[in-house]
This record gives sequence, structure tokens and C-alpha cells, in this order.
Amino acid sequence: MSTESAPTTTNGVNLDWAVGCNLELKTTLGEEVSGKLFSFDRITNCLVLSKPGSKPGTITYRFLKANFVKEVCSAEEASESSDPHLPYVDLEESWHREEQAVRAMAMQEAPSVGDIEAGQKAFSKLSKKWKCRWEGRAIVVEEEVTLNPPYRSEDFRAEEDFQGMLEEIRETMEEPPAETSPRS
Repeated sequence: MSTESAPTTTNGVNLDWAVGCNLELKTTLGEEVSGKLFSFDRITNCLVLSKPGSKPGTITYRFLKANFVKEVCSAEEASESSDPHLPYVDLEESWHREEQAVRAMAMQEAPSVGDIEAGQKAFSKLSKKWKCRWEGRAIVVEEEVTLNPPYRSEDFRAEEDFQGMLEEIRETMEEPPAETSPRS
């Protein structure tokens, strides 16, 4: 009984020899993908293609599940000058880039000051007559109508069955604020 594992294949193509090769692949969705085979992992059945990034000196990596590859259109053997060593990864720089990306995503999700004020006013007005709750940045009214930023009358959404309720809620939003008489 042999202890060697069988060669790894993707739709009948052995990938063990291909690390370092320039590949052109077609995915099961019809997308054509190309790059140098940077790595292939038998356990996860994933391959990693690398190609020059959009900025000089950078590299873009594309991860694909091997069963997502429909066909290998072409494969050029790696040149003798291919460096088999992994490139240096500056972990401090990687962590810094990750922090920047996380901050940028958080900033995109954060409401503006105007949105916060408008949302609070809308919530206060609606909750006097309707059952309301917050769901992220959206206000959910009676579990059927949603008001999204920037919280204007046209920003309400509801399923077709609840259009009558939607119009009633819009009218509530458009009512002028109740006047309060000064206390004597």
C-alpha cells in the first residue's frame, strides 16, 4: 500500500507541476482569469494566482477554489529564472494597511452629523404614533416599513402589501409639528 498521495487535479488537470507557471483559466462562470500560479493547497483545494498590482512594485493575489476552474486554457512552464522563494512580507506594514482598511469601512458606515439629527427627529416623530425600532442606521416602523438615511419622506420602503400603511406613515412625517402654547 502506497503512502504517497495522488496528484492534485482540477477537472482532470494535475496542478502539482504548475507552481510558477503562467496560467490562463476559465471559471465555471465563464470568467477568464490569468496569472502566475503562486500556490496550490491540497487541503483547501485552493489555488492562488499572482500578477503585478495596479501600483508599481505591488502584487495582486487572486484566490480560487480549484473546482471553480472549468478549464485551463493555457499554461506556460516557469522560466529557469523564476525565484522559488516566497517574497518578504512586512507584517507591520500589513497590519497598518489592515487598520486603514477597517477604518475606511467604518467611516463609510458611520452616519453624518446631519443624518444623525434627521434620524433622531424622524424617530421621535414616528414613535409618537407607531411602534419603531432602530436596525443599524434604518428606522423600522411596525416591522413592515423601513426609513433609510437621509430620513426623508421618499426614503421609506415597504413591501407591496403594506403600501397603505406606508402612505399613512409618510403623512405622519409630513404633518407639521404640534404647536405648544407657552406656559403662564
